[in-house]
Amino acid sequence: MVNKATVAEAVTDKLLEESIDKEVQRIIDLESKQYQFNFSGLISSIFYLIIFIALGLPIWYKTTTPERWPMPDVSTLMVRSQTLTHYYKISVVFLDSTELTNPSSQFDISRLRSFLQNNHGRRQSYDGSLSFVNDWTVRNAFEKELKASEFDNSTSNVLNLLDQSFAKDDIQMINSIVFYILPRNYKADSFVNFGQYKAIFVDLNHMPIPVEEEGEDAHSILGSELNRQIELVQAISESFYSYQPGDNDQNIMLLLARNFDFIFDVIYEDEDNISEMPNDETYLQSRKLRHKKLINNIDKLIENFYTNRFNFANYFQINFITQVLHYVLPEDFISSKLIKDNNGTGRLIPVSIVHSMLNRIESRRVEHDNDKSFHLTLFVTSQKNGPLKFYDKSSDTKSSLITTPFRGSILILNQNELAELFVGFHQLIRTFFRIGPNSLSQQNLGQFFTQIEIESIIHALVQKHILKTLNSLESTEKLLKKVSNMVIEKNIAERMHMSLDDSLRAAQLLGENGDVRKAYQYSSTAYSLSEKAFFDPSLLSLLYFPDDQKYAIYLPLFLPICLPLVANIRLYVRLWRYLHSKSKIDKVKNE
Repeated sequence: MVNKATVAEAVTDKLLEESIDKEVQRIIDLESKQYQFNFSGLISSIFYLIIFIALGLPIWYKTTTPERWPMPDVSTLMVRSQTLTHYYKISVVFLDSTELTNPSSQFDISRLRSFLQNNHGRRQSYDGSLSFVNDWTVRNAFEKELKASEFDNSTSNVLNLLDQSFAKDDIQMINSIVFYILPRNYKADSFVNFGQYKAIFVDLNHMPIPVEEEGEDAHSILGSELNRQIELVQAISESFYSYQPGDNDQNIMLLLARNFDFIFDVIYEDEDNISEMPNDETYLQSRKLRHKKLINNIDKLIENFYTNRFNFANYFQINFITQVLHYVLPEDFISSKLIKDNNGTGRLIPVSIVHSMLNRIESRRVEHDNDKSFHLTLFVTSQKNGPLKFYDKSSDTKSSLITTPFRGSILILNQNELAELFVGFHQLIRTFFRIGPNSLSQQNLGQFFTQIEIESIIHALVQKHILKTLNSLESTEKLLKKVSNMVIEKNIAERMHMSLDDSLRAAQLLGENGDVRKAYQYSSTAYSLSEKAFFDPSLLSLLYFPDDQKYAIYLPLFLPICLPLVANIRLYVRLWRYLHSKSKIDKVKNE
């Protein structure tokens, strides 16, 4: 007999199970209906996500990450420039072959070359910043040189004729310096005589007699004297290079720039004394004639300078400008400052008032580009008041020229304008190039400098160019590394790379073959490129915000894209929950 209680329980369980199935089916139907219309939202969210990843993030990265082309590695130039080598190819040429072939000759080519190469082949400056390599060659004269030296030894100025004749020969172009040992029948004034170009003439008639007890012979005496002259030449490079900016000398920066203005500021003393100026036509006409004469003298000076500068144009371009300044000094400015001249030869004005004069002159001066100009003031004295000179009380010296380290000098012109103009400008231009008055050209009257002197200056300028280039490249590199979001455009990177390459090339030429002209061209180009890269306006053309400000700027751009994604996060969570619960229910039903 079937138990009624058991049947009742079975019926109850079946009804409960049917009830649960109906409720689950109802929930599933409700959930299915609820999510039917949300599949479009899912598609929209996926689309927004794709747009955000594929388009939004690249735009944000592109607009917030600056363009930075790779910079050069300046460490190679830094190492190379620690001690730059200056190569000199030096030839010792015997114009008289009998000086070597004669059995009684004092000299032997091999012994002299060996002495020079072993004892004077290399040296360094006292601070180790410059290294000099002397490549000595000792030989007989070539046929061209023998032909060029065919002059009567009794001819006056025979050395000048020899110098000009040798300068036409291409042989000197491959040598830094050439020593010509003169035949015995040529009589010079001294043992060593510098030419205007690359030749140095040696007169053996003036050579000291060797002292055997002291270990001297003809080779050591001649070799030591030749080396002493080479050191005099190289001392010009050392002196110029060691002159530091702290000495307030701004001329070096003009020479580094290559192209600059040299301005003659003309001041007439009698024009400032307005009350003493007569108004008659005769006086005015005489003043016009005097001014015309002065301008002609300046033109002659410039012409003489240009015709005696050798290959000066390969290194510098000077633009000469003349301008007249009116009513610069008050009537009593000069007269009130005069001091007594014990010799009674003229008027003396103390050098202590030079700065006051320059200040008054600058107030009347038409300003040119101060970064590339040098002013020489020509103070033309009044014929009525007599000659005028500067007087330095500390040294008890008189001078017509006062030079200052601030690109301004004053030259007084008295009665003999042409001679004073030439002498004063000669002294000034040599001081401007940092060549001493008693350097290598004292025997070349009328010449502003010799070619050896100019090339010695170029040696120092090449090294200064390289070091200035290194400073500019280092400064640019440090700036760009410190400001990480600063733009480095392609043209700036290319300039820096070219500047580095040209500097290394200049250092190589300077130290390996002595081609100072090509080395200067490379170093000057490198210096110009490094300065252009450092001062390029594109480095400061953008505003470089901190990261938090960048986010504040770019957030409004991406916020409209992000809002739909945020709004659909709830949909993604509910959808996951629905799918997860459905899988559990299906699992229960299957059981």
